[in-house]
Amino acid sequence: MPSKQEKKHLTGVGQFLEPGETALAALTAQAKGVSAARGTAAGVAGVAGVATSEVLGEKPGKEHASAADVGLDISAPMALVITDQRLLTLRTGTPIGMGLGGGIKNLLSAVPVTDVESIETSRAGMAKRVALTVSGITINLECNAGASTDEFADAFNRLPKP
Repeated sequence: MPSKQEKKHLTGVGQFLEPGETALAALTAQAKGVSAARGTAAGVAGVAGVATSEVLGEKPGKEHASAADVGLDISAPMALVITDQRLLTLRTGTPIGMGLGGGIKNLLSAVPVTDVESIETSRAGMAKRVALTVSGITINLECNAGASTDEFADAFNRLPKP
């Protein structure tokens, strides 16, 4: 069952849909490693007073580069929406919790669902992971523990394949 935030994304994406396009599922997601990088940077900043790119590490940067290679912008915070025609990334406000905040602000990018080869999900501690394979390139994302990642993957898997 979609969370309040995911329902908000499904409602808010309407203005960015093409005529006849239907939104099927949504997630709040970010590049894998962003949460860990932010935590590390905050810890170092608290001790040393600064946070540098060396502290933030390469993992989120790798995911951003992979996404850019296939025409996706995975800037955080973002909503990931699968429709019957496209995979969309959309900038959102910062989610506060309990479904507050996090409304859709603008479309970041879109690729045809025919370019999406697979969407795989897993659990990693208190987070959930989503691996998108688009045009042969895998982009690893992370979501909070309450994200409806399996439902998102199921929506993609139910689409007719060319």
